[in-house]
Amino acid sequence: QFERIVDRLQAESMAAARAGEPVLGLVIVGDLTESSRDDEFETLREILARVPFPVAVTAGNHDIYRPARPYYNLTFGPGNHAFDVCGVHVALLDSGSGAIARSVQARLPELLDRGDSRFLVVGMHHPPYPGLTGSGWSSEDRAAALLAEVAREDADLVVAGHNHALHEFAEIPVGDTSVREIIVGTGGAFQGVGVPRYGYLRLSFDDEAGTMDACFVEVPPSGYAEPQSEPLAHLPYCPSEA
Repeated sequence: QFERIVDRLQAESMAAARAGEPVLGLVIVGDLTESSRDDEFETLREILARVPFPVAVTAGNHDIYRPARPYYNLTFGPGNHAFDVCGVHVALLDSGSGAIARSVQARLPELLDRGDSRFLVVGMHHPPYPGLTGSGWSSEDRAAALLAEVAREDADLVVAGHNHALHEFAEIPVGDTSVREIIVGTGGAFQGVGVPRYGYLRLSFDDEAGTMDACFVEVPPSGYAEPQSEPLAHLPYCPSEA
């Protein structure tokens, strides 16, 4: 199923280039593997090599089941990193252990600093606001503390995974402000939390206008019989011809 999504990304990249709006990159927020084995990481690396634009990843809990064997880091490097691309500052935080490491907590102002970039997007595996529980965090106060840091930096969006379903929280109240969060569906596995939505989130940015648009590209598995194309309240499905 993940290969089907990569095929769809390849097709979108070609169409976007013809339209003069190239796809700039792919971000994966963890759980690239099932059991964090080296052969799984090698398989994923071979599949991702087919993606015709840069790919950035951070770790999920399934990627670090074997902490004594650092296959994730040997394959993809550090889980905590940040970069800027065309007016967007992207900060990826490693929550694979169910927490942000204390050493990284001290670096959050640096990692979340957008500098001259107009937009700030923060990605991690465990959603800091899943709506019901801590959803994989070692303690809910750690998730709340991270939300406070993200709100302080006035992030435009938090993207997360872990729940293997598509959810959106348009306005999470944090003090006197709010944070938008999208749990981005699933690239393959389904673990029974909500209605599965197989595919990927597309983000489009207009630096001059200062706007960010989000929509979901659905790539259902072959023979998938569940209802499709049921958009969320604030998150539309991308046009099929895009």
